[in-house]
Amino acid sequence: MNFSYHDPKGGALPVRDIKAIVDASYDAPETLLGRYKRDDAISKHKNGKLKKTLVYFNPDDATDNLITFQGTTGPIYGKDWVVNNGLYGISGDVGYKRTDRYDEGVKAYDEAKKKYGAHNIRAVGHSQAGHIAQEVAKDAKEIFTYNKADNPLSSNKQGPNQYDIRSEHDPVSALNPLRVQNDRVIIIPKPKYTQKLLHRNRIINKFKNYAEYYGGEHSSAPLERLDQSMMIGNQLT
Repeated sequence: MNFSYHDPKGGALPVRDIKAIVDASYDAPETLLGRYKRDDAISKHKNGKLKKTLVYFNPDDATDNLITFQGTTGPIYGKDWVVNNGLYGISGDVGYKRTDRYDEGVKAYDEAKKKYGAHNIRAVGHSQAGHIAQEVAKDAKEIFTYNKADNPLSSNKQGPNQYDIRSEHDPVSALNPLRVQNDRVIIIPKPKYTQKLLHRNRIINKFKNYAEYYGGEHSSAPLERLDQSMMIGNQLT
């Protein structure tokens, strides 16, 4: 299935760049896309450990900077799943905005916009971090979310500067039946698996496909199903 997206304003970032930024939220490279450098003054704790919120700046263009919020990591019984996602699932923003994860995002973005200016920053977030980006960076130049966690109990207003990319049937971003649907919501078609599965391996194979397209270390894999040169967002100016 071919999918095309047209933004009458032109487009700010190609899909390949958005995918790279999502990956960077987990891999934390010192340089990104050949033009951004990690700002460790904001991206690291005082003990030198990297945060789950990273800031990148373009030394050649003061108007082109990034903040990327990391999605859920760690074992399924760990704090990120049980406490952070658990609170969000049960109470929406009421509980989630009290978590250390959300607080870190707020403080990192505040530092970044004081240093670079909100109008010079693009925010990117995956999964629960897509919701953080949406809530924390409302005044950023642009917000790009990927498979953003949704909840009927949370704020689901999509700002005019926000673009949401979602995998069809993604279980996390599909939790809210009231989620926004408009021309700034890009749907990645669900892949069609044609291989015949052996009965005894059916569950294992289904889980493998799920992990590849929706979570784990391959969480950005569905983005490969879009035209990598497709531009999403407003003009660079």
